[in-house]
Amino acid sequence: MEILERLGITDCKQLAPVEPIEYCEKAPKSFRMVYRNFFDAKSIFTATLFFSQLHDKLHIYGIRKYDASVRWIDNDPSERLHSFPLIDKRIFFSFKEAYNLLQGRCVLKRHVTRTGREYLAWTQLDFEYIDSKGNYCWMEYPKRGFNVRVALRTALWAEFGRRRLDLTRLDNLVKSLEQGNLEVIPVQYGTRTKFFSIEANPKDRRIKLTDCSIS
Repeated sequence: MEILERLGITDCKQLAPVEPIEYCEKAPKSFRMVYRNFFDAKSIFTATLFFSQLHDKLHIYGIRKYDASVRWIDNDPSERLHSFPLIDKRIFFSFKEAYNLLQGRCVLKRHVTRTGREYLAWTQLDFEYIDSKGNYCWMEYPKRGFNVRVALRTALWAEFGRRRLDLTRLDNLVKSLEQGNLEVIPVQYGTRTKFFSIEANPKDRRIKLTDCSIS
């Protein structure tokens, strides 16, 4: 269950078999389970997990990889699909992080090279290039070149000046942006409150601000 919890699954009932699982004396060598979630109202996230038997005589299975996809709902037939291996221990993405990557955002992750050296880097999918396995290619940006906390304070001050900002949860905002999440913050304009979405942009070393208020 540990790896399922790291992926973001809190209950096995969130998984459904891709093929019907029938009882038999000999355990299947492999099987697939599917997970679906609406992380927002505009798209649906689907992950297909590939289980493989780890021992011939024991019913013990491990997750070899999962294929993640994002499909937009509003009459948009486009879909993005990428495979995330779980056997490779050098990097691990949860379902929410995979969703953020497929949305085009960046995720700060701890990487491990083949020689065992660890380093932090922002990771992003390059939707213009496909590798030999049909997956999007990766782009990396060094952590040392982009400090989220400093960039967030600078962007908010430059955009809103002395307007009252709710920065009581700054630490949580920074952590969320590092996970690739799109956050929404309220800004007070007299008696009105406007809402702005924020996301990390390590490629340009800045915070992207978008007015998402409803007029």
